[in-house]
Amino acid sequence: MSTKDGFLKKKGRRGLSWKLRYFILSGGSLHYYKDQHDQNPTTTYNIQNAKIEFPASSEKKKNSLAITLPSQTEVLVFSAETFEKTKVWAEALEKAKSLPPTTAPERIIAKKKSALSASQASVTQKAAKSSIGKKVIREFTPEATLTLLDDFKRFVRESFGTEKERELEDSIYSLAIKTGMLYKNNHLSEESLTTARRPVLILWSYFLDCCEMKSLKDLDQIRRLLSNVYVSLDNLLRPHLSPRSMVRLREIFDFLSSNATMDAFFDDKNDDNMQKTAGLLRTLWDSELSTDDKQLLMEEQVALNEPTKGQYTDPGMFAP
Repeated sequence: MSTKDGFLKKKGRRGLSWKLRYFILSGGSLHYYKDQHDQNPTTTYNIQNAKIEFPASSEKKKNSLAITLPSQTEVLVFSAETFEKTKVWAEALEKAKSLPPTTAPERIIAKKKSALSASQASVTQKAAKSSIGKKVIREFTPEATLTLLDDFKRFVRESFGTEKERELEDSIYSLAIKTGMLYKNNHLSEESLTTARRPVLILWSYFLDCCEMKSLKDLDQIRRLLSNVYVSLDNLLRPHLSPRSMVRLREIFDFLSSNATMDAFFDDKNDDNMQKTAGLLRTLWDSELSTDDKQLLMEEQVALNEPTKGQYTDPGMFAP
């Protein structure tokens, strides 16, 4: 009965460091894993009747929460990436503390492996943040896609600031380089890429319609389709990339699906940029999509109207 899972930073007992750890909240128990791929938790905290404090009064960081366990004097302190994400965890913990404790959920974990060697991973990480690495990617990317990416960066910068723009840019380039290396080294099959491509095309088609005719937009529908894309990419990349890279992927989709991002993009003040985005998406649609891709979407048009029947959909994944 898992109610929430994900990565949190846990403050060390001595208060000198914060470690990124994986947690599963199940009933009145918070299961703590040192690594997302671990079969069994390192520790299980019984949070029934615990005191949840958010923000934690003992911390300078506003995006921190504290759990005082009824059976211990120790106070556990955690932090998510942002204030809003920490708030979601605090609300989930507040509800869970009234539930009975549970045993750790059974987890089917594939044998951990990495298709990228340590040296390759180091190179790709440096390349993602370097001007040379970004230049290489741009040389092999269609011009309309580059313009779309530049417009997206400008939208993020104007709406959320330069720090958020740089964070997203680094994450996108890092994942793009690593995915390219996986494909180059034949670690990604054509079949797996085709499977991952389908939900991307469906989202692309629906989002294009929403940009061209804003009256058609359904934010819950967009979130469901984003959820489909995220899960398909997660399935494709998780066997090959590090937990940190997978956190980056999740953070990108958390941002795209947030109320703040949706409201800013579809705001009337952003109409000019939205129409420009629609034009770029249409150009890519006409120039990059094969006849087979377009035929696939025509045959599966029902997927745009009934996305919850798709095999990837998790409607609650990016709920605001």
